[in-house]
Amino acid sequence: VTNKQIGANIGQAELAALPILNKNWMFAVSLAPGIQLQSSTASFACESLIVGGGSNRSGNFSIDGGGNNDDYLGSSCGSQVRPAIEAVQEFQVLTNQYDAEFGRTAGAVVNAITKQGTNVFRGTMFGSYTGARITARDFFVRQNNLAKPDTSQTDWGGTVGGPVKKDRAHFFYSLDRIVYAESRTNTFVARPELNVSNTQRMQLWNHMIRFDNQINANNTWTGRYLSEHSPTYDRLSPQRTLAGRDQEFDVDRNAGGSWNSTFGNTRFNQLRVGYTYESN
Repeated sequence: VTNKQIGANIGQAELAALPILNKNWMFAVSLAPGIQLQSSTASFACESLIVGGGSNRSGNFSIDGGGNNDDYLGSSCGSQVRPAIEAVQEFQVLTNQYDAEFGRTAGAVVNAITKQGTNVFRGTMFGSYTGARITARDFFVRQNNLAKPDTSQTDWGGTVGGPVKKDRAHFFYSLDRIVYAESRTNTFVARPELNVSNTQRMQLWNHMIRFDNQINANNTWTGRYLSEHSPTYDRLSPQRTLAGRDQEFDVDRNAGGSWNSTFGNTRFNQLRVGYTYESN
């Protein structure tokens, strides 16, 4: 035993094999022992984690060791920026007795490790579409004989990575595009004429670019930028009529970098910096 930390790692094998709803990695992370997923319709991919029956506000999210907690809602709505599954090498999930480098939490520590380029150019492409013909009417639509909303989900994108200078500098880029039309139904017992079924549409662009450079045998540095723009149109909150529809324009960004230095056979130092931004 060389480490007292308790947790699990979710790697590429699990991420590639599992059918994950909305391509949200939180559903894969929740498979770790002692973790329960709490989902929300507050916004797209607004899932949080409950560890050992504790509060879903007690988590700490990071990317490559840098902070990624939501600036507006903390950890109760997941991470600030949603890293695309295709851009993640593995997720480190710590549930107890984590080292001093992981603070600010009494729940789970979820650290996403992003992919990096190699000496060989590699890439992936993916795409999927789900139409309204294979989705059922929800309970309130059936109960109140309302028109079935036009629901669908389109998801496509890809990754590419390779060398800038062999053995010294490499890049990695990922793109994820999701167009998600989901059903929203509100009913009013005292005013049934106001009952409404609505289609809420979210149109998301997710970009990530990472650059790695080995200066010499003892010093390397990494820089990464991740941006997600996810406007939602015709948003209908609970207990609002159709006249109360609104729009949400959500821009999330996360940038980070690290400098790694080796001092002989027994000493190593890593300096990390991180930046998060949200405009909602």
